[in-house]
Amino acid sequence: ATPPAMSATASSPPRPPAPRRCDAAGAVEVREMAEKDIPAVAALLTDAFAAPGYSALQRAIVRAETAAGLAERRGASLLLVAEREGAVVGSVEAFTPDFLSG
Repeated sequence: ATPPAMSATASSPPRPPAPRRCDAAGAVEVREMAEKDIPAVAALLTDAFAAPGYSALQRAIVRAETAAGLAERRGASLLLVAEREGAVVGSVEAFTPDFLSG
């Protein structure tokens, strides 16, 4: 089945459809990022994009800066997480026209 399309109006950013869960083993739920997800998403992004060879201190700084940026953009851009068995395993961010226009 095709998932429902995201909807938007001229005055509001696009909103994802309601979270959907599949009964298959290992399935993920995709939903809008909540404030409680910020540390996990920041850790995932740091693990994926921090330069190889960073010290623990450098990684902690990158993770903190990433978390601050996510918190700042939450509500201005569309932030989704993929969750499996209660753990955030992925994320994606879509910049909305409002966010891009400043």
